[in-house]
Amino acid sequence: MTDRRHLILWGLFGLQAFCAVFFASDTVLGLMGLDAPQVGPDSDTIEYLVSAALVLGLVFTSAELRHVTLRNRRLTQQLQVASGAFADLLQRQFEEWSLTQAERDIAILSIKGFSQAKMAALRQTKEDAIRHNAPPFIARRASPAAFNYLASLSRIC
Repeated sequence: MTDRRHLILWGLFGLQAFCAVFFASDTVLGLMGLDAPQVGPDSDTIEYLVSAALVLGLVFTSAELRHVTLRNRRLTQQLQVASGAFADLLQRQFEEWSLTQAERDIAILSIKGFSQAKMAALRQTKEDAIRHNAPPFIARRASPAAFNYLASLSRIC
């Protein structure tokens, strides 16, 4: 959101808060049988201006809500594309490293940050099996930074 748009939104929020207080106080005073004090122009003129301000706030808020909804939809679509691209990147890298399916599973769970105990529970196996499949994955990496590179990509995507 741009700074100008942000300022307008906060300004309209303040204006709507003022309008709400105006109408609420007018209603409360009316219920108590008291008349609102006359502080300036005709009371009806003030009510018209306050009503117009509320309508203006409603129009801007609806336009902003539409803008945010469309932006959210666009970002969700971009994230889905990026996630698919990341999955493809992982598969290509795993093929290059010639990983077995068990090693691939452990690599993916490692990238997601799971501990060996949690990986064993998810794969319904013992931690020894996780430790057994993890070293071949580590040994086959092209460099020590490869796993960290994939992990950093998972945070981006």
